[in-house]
Amino acid sequence: MPRWIAILAFAWLWTYSPSKSFAQGGYWWYCQVISAKTPMLYYFSDTFGPAQWTKSAGGGDTVKKWMADFGGYVSHRYGEKGSAGCEYFSTASEAEATKKQREQLITNKQNKGQIVETGWRPDGTQ
Repeated sequence: MPRWIAILAFAWLWTYSPSKSFAQGGYWWYCQVISAKTPMLYYFSDTFGPAQWTKSAGGGDTVKKWMADFGGYVSHRYGEKGSAGCEYFSTASEAEATKKQREQLITNKQNKGQIVETGWRPDGTQ
């Protein structure tokens, strides 16, 4: 496995750490799905926010819902299944810049990955 994939996997696990404390206000997010059947094919949502990561005592979790919804959208729209993850950022510009850097890394000459911009947002306004 290429080193950068391991780094991405670690970043997703760190991002989704349940020990994170989220203050009032919200963060900027984007989600992505890595295709399970087509190597080096990545589906990206639109950047969205500000939105909070909320958890309830009954087990509700907005990030889990976004990941499930985005994974379902990619599966239904593109016929792809894969692992979904979402990342958060303090500002919209930080989210956009990081997303752009990630996409450039995936599609560079060495990695030769492909990106699909889905336009998906959790509010359904794609």
